[in-house]
Amino acid sequence: MSSGQRLDQAEAMLRFVGDQLRNHHGVRQFERFLPEASIVAYMLYGEALINLGVARPPDVMKRMWLSREIEWCLEKLSEPSVLEKFPDTQVPDGLFVLSRRTLLLAGLHLISRAPPWQLTEEYHDNCQMIASAFASSPYGLLNSFPGFCWPVDNLAGLRCLRLHDEKFGSDYSSVVEKWKKWAEGAFDASYGTLPFTADSQTGQPLASTRGSSLALCLVELRDVDENLFREQYLRFRNHFANSFLGLRTFREYPEGAKPQADIDTGPVIGGHGILATVLGMAAAKLAGDLPTFSDQLALVETIGVPSTKDGMRVYLRGRVLMLDALAAYAMSAVPWTRTSSEIGQLSTSPNRPLLLVAVLMAFPFLTTLTTAIRYVRAVRRLRPLSLWHSRSPSSQGIALFWCQVVLLPSLFFSALLFPIIWAAFGIVGRAASLGLRLVMQSRSR
Repeated sequence: MSSGQRLDQAEAMLRFVGDQLRNHHGVRQFERFLPEASIVAYMLYGEALINLGVARPPDVMKRMWLSREIEWCLEKLSEPSVLEKFPDTQVPDGLFVLSRRTLLLAGLHLISRAPPWQLTEEYHDNCQMIASAFASSPYGLLNSFPGFCWPVDNLAGLRCLRLHDEKFGSDYSSVVEKWKKWAEGAFDASYGTLPFTADSQTGQPLASTRGSSLALCLVELRDVDENLFREQYLRFRNHFANSFLGLRTFREYPEGAKPQADIDTGPVIGGHGILATVLGMAAAKLAGDLPTFSDQLALVETIGVPSTKDGMRVYLRGRVLMLDALAAYAMSAVPWTRTSSEIGQLSTSPNRPLLLVAVLMAFPFLTTLTTAIRYVRAVRRLRPLSLWHSRSPSSQGIALFWCQVVLLPSLFFSALLFPIIWAAFGIVGRAASLGLRLVMQSRSR
């Protein structure tokens, strides 16, 4: 799949997300997973729209659509019902809210040729407030919420300043250097990665690295400092990499660490961090690690069962809006700074055979499942057994009765044979994977 096709898919998904947020109370779906849903929903939607505009120069109509939607996100983030949940820290409304709003302002100035002057003034004022607060902090750290400091939100604030420097010629480089000096002394002793939380007053890390937080840190870091981004991504891949059916995923916790899933980590299944993997897909794309990105995209496409209707693309029939927003955000990820350089490919070719096995096994399983569901619905309407015992049974009732006689034993034997067939295909897939690896090694010699 070409990069243009991926952007087309991301745009189709964003049109669905935007429709849900505008017309169908989409924020409520985010609230099932995150307490800060009102910010995260518009953040993901708005930043993914900016990705589209930066990745591919839009025509006049699309530029108007992108600008209009970003301005709408800014309006929603200004509503008192949203802001009342976020008290002030060193900056108004806390760094979490201010940095995300300012990022949307920065993106609007990248997309729109004539943004409203009020928003331009707000962009200048917000960056000045963020820079002054960073400069006043003893270690260059700001709290996201009162008493809580997350490096990922600090990086979002620094990214705003970096983009302002490039757009308007300001110079906030001293603020960035101050934060980097803190980061170099705060890396996790075991993994060399940014901590999950820290104390803004003492500069001490409070919690070790987590996969989803580090992946989002990498997305922000790409525009702040490319060299540090590259170092952190390599450590992220070395210590958090995992594998499912031969496809690369990311862990929420490093291998060997005891997993403790909570509201900040998202679901953790068998060591695989769902949020870490989807956000890691964005980091892999920004790093030029295309095999890892392709692996994770293939996994999302296989599990998500995408469908398209009326120009809008959805996963899982649109039942999990957050997955659609996250996937579009990751698929469209692109550096926003003009001076960013390309980073070469970082890893070897992905293993394809086991993915093929998974897809082949999924088709009969899904077919059996959907057939059974449709059959149960038909049984509820026609009640074939009662019709069979009646004096004048309908032809539909007789047909369903005999279908029932054939279907139930078939499902029973399928359930017995499924693990055996799965194991057999798994052995064949691993043998094929090993053979392919040996061939590739012999050719490289």
